[in-house]
Amino acid sequence: GDTVNVSFQPPFTSGDKVTFTISVTDLAGNETRDLSYTYTIAYLSDYDQDGLIGVGDIYGLVTAWNEKDYSKELAPVTGSAPYFTPAPDGVFDVRDGMAFVRMWQWSNIGSARMLARRGAFDSGTPLDLAIENDHLLITPPSEARAVEIIASYAPLDITLRISNDNAVSNDAISLSSVDTLSGNLLIHTARYDKTADPIRIDVKHLQKEMDVPVTLQYRYLGKDGKEIGGGSTTVEIVPVPSEFALHDNYPNPFNPVTSIDYDLPEDGMVKLVIYDVMGREVAVLHNNEMKAGYHSTRWDARNQFGRPVAAGVYFYHLKTVRYQKTRKMVLLK
Repeated sequence: GDTVNVSFQPPFTSGDKVTFTISVTDLAGNETRDLSYTYTIAYLSDYDQDGLIGVGDIYGLVTAWNEKDYSKELAPVTGSAPYFTPAPDGVFDVRDGMAFVRMWQWSNIGSARMLARRGAFDSGTPLDLAIENDHLLITPPSEARAVEIIASYAPLDITLRISNDNAVSNDAISLSSVDTLSGNLLIHTARYDKTADPIRIDVKHLQKEMDVPVTLQYRYLGKDGKEIGGGSTTVEIVPVPSEFALHDNYPNPFNPVTSIDYDLPEDGMVKLVIYDVMGREVAVLHNNEMKAGYHSTRWDARNQFGRPVAAGVYFYHLKTVRYQKTRKMVLLK
């Protein structure tokens, strides 16, 4: 019936393991089989103790910081992530924020760790998403205090990044990690006692020919840190140029067909016309509303009546409400 109490005084090293081995010998010299017990120290910053440093932990830090809950203080620390040894000083400051950032980065670098979070995004909450030429804008619901986004995309066709990467203050944190090889972007944001800020994801196209599917999985936490919604959606991102342009036709000189490429950064009325050296209209290739994007039109050296035109110099003129440009081409026979 004897009891042995063993206690250890903090601080403990994050992610470390403590093993207790107990052996008992009685007065007659009889020994029991050794009893061993291994205890794993929780990771620093893992407030919800799920083995990951995630969006719930970000909200936990922001809440503790603002409510001055020093039992959740993190810094100063010694060592390297994840094996930090904390020495709390009774103050929440930038050192606590940076200790959290380093633990978060350790926990979320690499596609496998990002994708391990999948599976909880199934509540069907609609995504408030605006798609612009060079960015996506996600607006969380008014009751959301923290947001998790996983964006999956084709890395050879498009790149995604968050504008305010790794921003830390006393009442808001925004962190992101990107795996450029597999095409996965993880975003965690949280704000204390206020709706989480809209999330802007900058978009850069690496090709002009195809629309690119992007899958967005998202999760929202409320003011108590509980999940209030989430879902998954796939959107098509259309390559859109940043400015108007009319490019050199190719081939040039040509016989009998040439291609004319032009860039439209916005929807609108477009007129593309072929003229001869006398300024006479030869053919109208376009005179209609067109969507923003990268466009290409072929001309087969025929006039508006379908008859072949003579060899010589011709001009092609692109006109929109806000742009016009003329270039020269040569038809050989």
